[in-house]
Amino acid sequence: CKWAGTAASGTKAYCAPYSNDAVLIVDAARRTAAPVPSGRSGSHKWEVAAAVGGFVYFGPHGEDDVLELGTAAGAAPAFIPSGQRGIYKWAGAAAVGRRVHFAPFHNDDVLTLDAETRAASRVPTQQTGGSKWRGAAAAPVGLYPSPAGRWLAQARA
Repeated sequence: CKWAGTAASGTKAYCAPYSNDAVLIVDAARRTAAPVPSGRSGSHKWEVAAAVGGFVYFGPHGEDDVLELGTAAGAAPAFIPSGQRGIYKWAGAAAVGRRVHFAPFHNDDVLTLDAETRAASRVPTQQTGGSKWRGAAAAPVGLYPSPAGRWLAQARA
């Protein structure tokens, strides 16, 4: 697929560049769609997205960095290191306050990004192996990833 997860901000939807090299921005009010180059090429780059405070964050699946894109017109993409290498790392995203949590797929940790400081950290899940969780939802008491091959787990927000 060209694009994967989507996050909304205002009247626009931001589609994660999975096998396409650009973020696809769909403007529902104007009924238009426009690509914004991500600055990276290849496949399996980013699979999920979440919006926080004027920015959209795309969770690294095959890429090693979180992709950050401002929602203001003409914003240039930026990258925030995840501190992890490999493929199929995270496959779910949920925003809680100023933080974005990425659910682990083949990675063993939840990736947490503080949007204010632009710092990424990891929370161990105590689960190993692949195909753990895909998708995520936030609640006041934590992050709830959707099981892809494992039962539900929780990481404190």
